[in-house]
Amino acid sequence: MARLRPHKIVDDLMHFECKRCNKWYPMEGYHYNRNSHYGIASYCKQCMYESNSMNKPKKEQAPSYTSEPVNNMFKNLGYDLKEDIHEQFKQKMFEKYGVDLSE
Repeated sequence: MARLRPHKIVDDLMHFECKRCNKWYPMEGYHYNRNSHYGIASYCKQCMYESNSMNKPKKEQAPSYTSEPVNNMFKNLGYDLKEDIHEQFKQKMFEKYGVDLSE
């Protein structure tokens, strides 16, 4: 036979002891659980909230992007980073393909 949870009656309300924090709460202090004898959870609402929030995975922070890889790419393509890259691109397109993009 299953052992019943300890309970006491205070001000005509049945109070139960939380199995985690060992404090006494009325039935409204617990979530419902149809599978238990009294129809309430073993832990009080506050303990359930704390245990659930600890188990949630932490959100990963977005990586901080820098312009370093982009700058390296432009250096590898032969661009001078001290001058305007757009103007250099227009000049390369004109030299290589004869296309004037200065419009």
